[in-house]
Amino acid sequence: MIRTIQRISFLQAILILFCLFAYFTNTSIISAQESVANFDEAFNEYNLTLGEYRETHRNYVLKRAQHLKFSTLNSKTEAEKATYDILSKRDEVIIKYLSALHERVLEAEGLSQTDIDSLQLKINDEIVWYENHKESLSTASTLDDFVEDSALAKQRYIKKSKSLFYEILATISYGRISDFNERSLSLLTNVKDKLEKIRKDEREEYKLNPEQENVIDRWLFESESRVLRGEVKKQEALTLINEFYKSRKDKVQDKYLKTMTILGESQLIFKETSSNLLEVVKAIKTTQ
Repeated sequence: MIRTIQRISFLQAILILFCLFAYFTNTSIISAQESVANFDEAFNEYNLTLGEYRETHRNYVLKRAQHLKFSTLNSKTEAEKATYDILSKRDEVIIKYLSALHERVLEAEGLSQTDIDSLQLKINDEIVWYENHKESLSTASTLDDFVEDSALAKQRYIKKSKSLFYEILATISYGRISDFNERSLSLLTNVKDKLEKIRKDEREEYKLNPEQENVIDRWLFESESRVLRGEVKKQEALTLINEFYKSRKDKVQDKYLKTMTILGESQLIFKETSSNLLEVVKAIKTTQ
């Protein structure tokens, strides 16, 4: 009898992550053409391997059912081969997914080189683990051995890989918000510099009247407050990201979703900053 090897349930979780992963890649502005080409290639390889896994799984289900029904030596042999094939292909799918993430991190906006190096080191460690696990499958001699090998991969996914996937996706989003932050600060600085030059200008046509000064000061205050509030939100999200590995493994997805909500709030705040600064520019232009 074949002991039931749990259908690779954590592959379903990977598929969910894949959807999120695709969303981020589609909404990012990518400028490095070579990096894009590398990511596209890795992403296509992942998709192809995922398709192969699905076909392998269908064959596994068939061979398992046949062995359960007939219990012959031939059906057992075929079931063992099908089990090896699906476990091997499962490891390959995860490796390809990690490889795609590796390339995606290279093109991420707003991340320091230290952040990129840290994520890539973690990704490489996971790739090595799954490559070694895939190689070790060839030493299994019974169906029970395959069950144990499957359990090892499942535990690895639950304890490390899942948290890493969420950490990478959240960090990529964090980088994009950091880029928003930098642009908001740059715009604020430019507007304040322009305003300072206007206030120093002695020409009558460039002087600001009291009403304009009040409007400008109010919008500048709002803009500066928004930047500070957005940075607080961004730091709150970073704190959550750093806690992914410390969290209960069944709570990582909840923490990820909370992180994404906070990053979304931060992004909205930085966009509001740009709108407020536009009002400052409008007030300045009325004097010219």
